[in-house]
Amino acid sequence: VNELEDRRDLLAMKLSELTGASTAKRENGGMDVYIGGSNLVSGTFVREVTCVGVERLVDQLDVTDPLNLADPLFVPAGAGVKLVWKDDVNPADIDKTAIQAGGTMGAALDTMTAIIPGLSRDLTSIENKMIDKVNELHRAGHAKGIAAAEPNDPADPTDDAVAGVTGLDFFGRADDGSVIVLITNPDHVAISANTGTMDNSVAEQIADIGDLGDGPDRDYQSMIGRLGVSSQGVARRAEIQSVVTEQVDAAREGQAGVNLDEEMTNLLTYQRGYEAASRVLTTIDSMLDQLINRTGLVGR
Repeated sequence: VNELEDRRDLLAMKLSELTGASTAKRENGGMDVYIGGSNLVSGTFVREVTCVGVERLVDQLDVTDPLNLADPLFVPAGAGVKLVWKDDVNPADIDKTAIQAGGTMGAALDTMTAIIPGLSRDLTSIENKMIDKVNELHRAGHAKGIAAAEPNDPADPTDDAVAGVTGLDFFGRADDGSVIVLITNPDHVAISANTGTMDNSVAEQIADIGDLGDGPDRDYQSMIGRLGVSSQGVARRAEIQSVVTEQVDAAREGQAGVNLDEEMTNLLTYQRGYEAASRVLTTIDSMLDQLINRTGLVGR
């Protein structure tokens, strides 16, 4: 029985590390297990948990999909991965039925559904700002290969350029969302503010975008700073959790393990007790021998 209880306690401890589960022992020796304040194990009753939600990052950032009420394990795109009770999934409001797990699993879910998507959105915002600022300057610039009044779109003769202004975007996005360079002819790269004089002023303005107080570089530095603070916080929580785990392990070993020094002391105590009891029995035996063999019979 003790061996089974030790194995049960070890599994409960591993479950606690994984999900932040808590336990409560019953008077009959049983154990109830809780995750997020709800019963995982209660007596002979056991509930199942499962993960639902979108698996790809790109799907977590897309919130256009409608609810699929026919599928009880469906989670709308953008909701991310959730840990839920398998017998209590509400696709219309998944946050209410989601389990607030802790431990390793809680950290992994938080990383998958909050930290990484948040960084992805920040990077997308930085990309968009860079594209907008570069394109704004490039459209107003002059290129060596753009003649005065040359159409911006050769296929559209009504699209007149203004004195060699390119009117062309430098950056764009592909169908998969990646950033691409739209200019294919080097002579169409706008580097000057004036026609005929290639003074590189537009190129210098584009290069100076990195020094703008509200530019994409500043946003990127701010994002890296937030990431560093978050990383430090995670490292501190991991360190605290490690210390708590070590203390719990030590307490468990103190209850379930064998202390050789303590057991040796107990063994010596039992040995001395046995020797004392043996001496008492020897004394009693001697007294009985004296009484029986050396005392005369009454009346003889």
